[in-house]
Amino acid sequence: MKRKLPIAIVLALLATVAQAQPIIIPPAEPVEAGKSIALRIDGLTTAQCDAAVIQTNMPQAKAVYAHGPLGGEWLYFRAESEGLCTVVVQVPQPGLDLIAMVSIQVGKGGPPPPPPPPLGERIVVVLYQANKRTSDEAALMNATEIETYMTDKGHTYRAEDPDLTTGDDKPSPFLAPFVSAVEAKGLTYPVLCVGVESPEGVEVVSAEAFPSDVAGVLAAVKKGGG
Repeated sequence: MKRKLPIAIVLALLATVAQAQPIIIPPAEPVEAGKSIALRIDGLTTAQCDAAVIQTNMPQAKAVYAHGPLGGEWLYFRAESEGLCTVVVQVPQPGLDLIAMVSIQVGKGGPPPPPPPPLGERIVVVLYQANKRTSDEAALMNATEIETYMTDKGHTYRAEDPDLTTGDDKPSPFLAPFVSAVEAKGLTYPVLCVGVESPEGVEVVSAEAFPSDVAGVLAAVKKGGG
């Protein structure tokens, strides 16, 4: 049975230990809350790590041991809140336990991921360049399965060449938000875009490289809420 000491006692013991102890390589930068990192453990064998007791001083922090796929011993750490977190790895030994400790500064996490778009009618636009479109791409853009799905779901579906302008070297107002989304992402045509009507106009919720088959096209539309 693993012997577990209160973390306060472990920290006090660590301060008085004179013999060489294993170490956990600390992160070079603050760790973002809600993100996992891997920390290397030096000075412990796999068997010792398997027998170790791992503790943290933060209720919303967790550290677990794993043997790395490329060798070595690693500690995987994640904290859900900000603060200075102390992680202690205690390996029971006859006489004096082996103890490794690391302090990790946990910073503010990034913004939460945007919620998935609600299901509903969508504007699905495939942007391509006519002089570069292959016969397979043209056939897929006009595939019966895709057109049937769009009709059944009530989606607007169009395949357009944005280079066919309105005469002023600009894409049509209908295509403008989709072209802007493609340019912002640095994508290369052909591109499949999914948009939704909003009070401010069309909001493009997704834009990605045009898939190579019907299943991929439908999956991309569904990912955009359609």
